[in-house]
Amino acid sequence: MNDAITRYQESLRATDQRREQLKHGDRRWNSLRVILFVCAVIAFGLGYGVAGFGWLAVVAWGLVLAFLVTVTLHERLRDELEELRHERNVLRRLIARLERHWDRLPAWKPIEQLLRAKPDSATTLKSISDDLDVFGSGSLFQFVSMASTGPGLRPFTR
Repeated sequence: MNDAITRYQESLRATDQRREQLKHGDRRWNSLRVILFVCAVIAFGLGYGVAGFGWLAVVAWGLVLAFLVTVTLHERLRDELEELRHERNVLRRLIARLERHWDRLPAWKPIEQLLRAKPDSATTLKSISDDLDVFGSGSLFQFVSMASTGPGLRPFTR
């Protein structure tokens, strides 16, 4: 078990390092986007509003094109940051599960939802799940399940 915790912690450290690198790049892309946008607005204002600066309108359209390319390329980096965020969450949950830190794991209680939706059929389920400690803090569900989103949890409430 210690080997698994060590492996997960190393993966978490590597993920955090990669995330910091990407966050630095994200700040640079954000700055570039703002600069291109402001320059395009100024160029449009001068190009279409001031006589003799019509050529700036062409430059402004070039800046708009550069801005759109920048947004597209930046979105790839943001997608990777989002993937790393999900990976970090999974690794943290795996470490918490192996270290038995139940307070760091989401406690999900579908029986309460079932009692509100179908009070008659859920009563028996509630008594069984309470007896076996299937749901709640430190439960079997917290120990074995990686489900954390609504769609992932939905099959348990049907």
